[in-house]
Amino acid sequence: MDLVCICDGHLFAAECKTLNEVSSDSKTWSNIAEELGSPIDLAKKAGFEGFIVSSLSENYPQNFQKKLKLSSKGKIKVSYLNKNDLTSGRRKIRRGDHEWPITVDDLLSQEVSKKSKTKKKKGKRTIRF
Repeated sequence: MDLVCICDGHLFAAECKTLNEVSSDSKTWSNIAEELGSPIDLAKKAGFEGFIVSSLSENYPQNFQKKLKLSSKGKIKVSYLNKNDLTSGRRKIRRGDHEWPITVDDLLSQEVSKKSKTKKKKGKRTIRF
């Protein structure tokens, strides 16, 4: 994992890759998806609530995203930051007919997001392996 962070009481892990010159049909995507299986699994076991993949790629192939979703087994939400997000310094998502800056809840699975709205974790956080 390249980055471990806490935001509003939620733990996130991130992996950063360059990938700006990798075509969407390249086998590299499959290799990277396999490589990310272990950090995603570790993040799940350690109690992280989100995993972020960040790269200078314009977009992420659907097969790549499907493989990471299978790796997460719905226990942790995998989110993606692309070249535009990184160069602009922010990520926007579409809600209705407007674009809004991404929030922490957008990076959490629906299950975790529902829990966080009803009860925030307080106090010392312990990462368990």
